[in-house]
Amino acid sequence: MKKKEEINYGELLKKQLLINELKEKPLIQLMREALSMPSRESELLQYAIDQSNMSSTMENTGNSRMQSILLEAESLVNGQRQADYSNPIHNWAETAKCASLLTGKDLSAEDCVNVLISTKLMRETYKHKRDNLVDLAGYAEILNRVKDAADNTRP
Repeated sequence: MKKKEEINYGELLKKQLLINELKEKPLIQLMREALSMPSRESELLQYAIDQSNMSSTMENTGNSRMQSILLEAESLVNGQRQADYSNPIHNWAETAKCASLLTGKDLSAEDCVNVLISTKLMRETYKHKRDNLVDLAGYAEILNRVKDAADNTRP
């Protein structure tokens, strides 16, 4: 006999409140909050953003099969883009070397990813495009990997 799954109403309420709160905040504020949160809170924010985007996409297009921006970004970062450009840590380290040569300044992989995040934020501020949000989510994941790699190499 299968045990009935317990429902955590407190967790569900917390998620729903966060989803409702997200609908009132600008994207740039959400990104700042996500980058400064501990991992559990960040996971909850990602879930809420995902749910909020799915419901607004369904309302706007009537398409219930539209993939969430987070899932799309994940499939790009871990799928085709990685196949096309190799490991993101190595790729961004090489990008930083090239950018450093071009600018005459010592730029890190983190600096370079942050420039692209800034570019996407400004584009989204000018005009909403789904692609901006997908790329932002992907760059946030890459930034996390770059920071983790840097943390793991420090003594």
